Amino acid sequence: MNFNHRFILASKSPRRQQLLKALGISFEILTKDISEDYPSEMPANEVAKYLAEKKALTFLEDLKDQILIAADTTVILGKEILGKPLNTNDARHMLSLLSGKKHEVNTGVCLLSKYKKVTFSETTVVNFESLTTSQIHEYVENFHPLDKAGSYGIQDCIKPGVNLLSSLEQSFLKKIKKPALFEDSLQQETIKPPTFFIESIQGAYFNIVGLPIERLYHELEAF
Repeated sequence: MNFNHRFILASKSPRRQQLLKALGISFEILTKDISEDYPSEMPANEVAKYLAEKKALTFLEDLKDQILIAADTTVILGKEILGKPLNTNDARHMLSLLSGKKHEVNTGVCLLSKYKKVTFSETTVVNFESLTTSQIHEYVENFHPLDKAGSYGIQDCIKPGVNLLSSLEQSFLKKIKKPALFEDSLQQETIKPPTFFIESIQGAYFNIVGLPIERLYHELEAF
């Protein structure tokens, strides 16, 4: 599809920027500092969608003929949301909580124009292997976890030769003629080998990276 609209991405995330470019979308980047508070009684799986919409609506008065894309990603362990770590000690603590357990990654997306708003979210289940203290320390020292929800980047933790894409994602990448996007997403920020591995995921891989690109593509087609 040829996206002829003018787009704004309300995110500084280099991973989201990479994924949006892969969809063939030209965009400008605009961000504002907003509070990421949310109602305490809100279910954990609604928070990412709430925050994505909250971010988007701060731009409503600024929009003319553009479509704005805002997103937020949360890591959910049980009923607890693990946000971005405050420091390296916090990152190590989060990874120790995730060790050997399953958790959910929920990405909320809000599409906003002057006349229309669409908000949606996708959830992927991630299964961590059991981590040693040395693996956790080495990861935190070498893999820049402080800007990532849950203190890890999925692209840093994949066993060589393993493809975590679902069959739907693989078909989608062929459709948009980006079959190598999975490989291109790996270890963009470091050349060091992974210190631990994700055992498995259930759902969309790119949702964990920061944007559910297949769902986003179809939502933009219909917007």
